[in-house]
Amino acid sequence: MEDAGAVALIGNTATTYLNFSVAMVTGNQNPFNGFSPDEMGLFDAMMHPEYNSIGQVLTEVKVAADRVTGMGEDLITWHNYAMNLLGDPSLSFFVGIPQEMNATYQFYPGSNPLITVQAEPGAYFAITDENGVLLGADFTGNDGSGFLNLDPVTTDNIILCITAKNKIPFLVEIIVTGSTQNLLANSQNQLSNYPNPFNPITTISFNLTTENLENAELAIYNVKGQKVKGLSPSLCHPEPFDKLRTGSVEGRGKTTVIWNGRDNTNEQVSSGIYYCVLKQNNTIIASKKMILIK
Repeated sequence: MEDAGAVALIGNTATTYLNFSVAMVTGNQNPFNGFSPDEMGLFDAMMHPEYNSIGQVLTEVKVAADRVTGMGEDLITWHNYAMNLLGDPSLSFFVGIPQEMNATYQFYPGSNPLITVQAEPGAYFAITDENGVLLGADFTGNDGSGFLNLDPVTTDNIILCITAKNKIPFLVEIIVTGSTQNLLANSQNQLSNYPNPFNPITTISFNLTTENLENAELAIYNVKGQKVKGLSPSLCHPEPFDKLRTGSVEGRGKTTVIWNGRDNTNEQVSSGIYYCVLKQNNTIIASKKMILIK
């Protein structure tokens, strides 16, 4: 079907004839007759790209009603039930049994709360407030990670919903007021940068044990969620950043990285907001908002 915007789907159940049978999709009286593009009239009749408002659809479906006609062997029972779906025709349809989604999240409260998620690659995640107002939405990357930086939240709670193809949606209510759990997680890793704002150099510091350091990754993202600078696969290879040094603080490895405001192609990035994200075993464990000014 040509991409024409919203599409109305008016679906009906099969019509039962006592004296003969009709294939549902093709409308052919031979139920064993093969499908072909020329015999999809009934299916095509269910799709209505010409309807661009819910009012048109609701008017059209009023013609559908249960009824019985005929007597004896000519008895026909009609079972017409309308289902109205208005959506983008680019939506993908699939058949399968939804599986549990393996998803986790971290919430970092503050004047501009930050939410990080780890789920299926390409999963869609959205944040709404208690009143159903959308606060932000995005897709996870190829590694399944993603994050959203929110404007100041005025409600006590927010709702995180993560969806992916053939997965049961992951839905959780997050308490905004008085939330300290993830502040503690961030303080344990002590991810920070100084100065902040900076121009053009900033020093990024964090604490990890030597064991966790081997499986860690540090990366810089822009506000679009695009990685502009990365250190991978482990922090034992500091070449993507200007300088890295490791010490020991209370049994945890203190790592310091100096970033000069350049991306992986050694181009100077523009001024604006950036996020320093620390991952361990491909899971986000801390993040820090940084501001580059010129």
